[in-house]
Amino acid sequence: MKIGYARVSTQDQTLDVQLEQLKRIGCDKIYQEQASGKSSDREQLNLLLDFAREGDVIHVTKVDRIARNTIDALQIADQLAQKKAGL
Repeated sequence: MKIGYARVSTQDQTLDVQLEQLKRIGCDKIYQEQASGKSSDREQLNLLLDFAREGDVIHVTKVDRIARNTIDALQIADQLAQKKAGL
């Protein structure tokens, strides 16, 4: 399954462009949230990571939408790899 994740960090930003891009590539399910990338409390990301199954591929429009930094990106990729899902 193609799963999308979209995030904006301020109330002034909109998810429209990210959602359109994720829909265009055929994501079956899209998680979206308005939360600072600095916050580790990203409810929708946590739900996505719980939901992901073997064979799923997670899509984002830019890496900084899902991860705060390189270490965070590697940890998320590792969590997905343990489930045999991709990023």
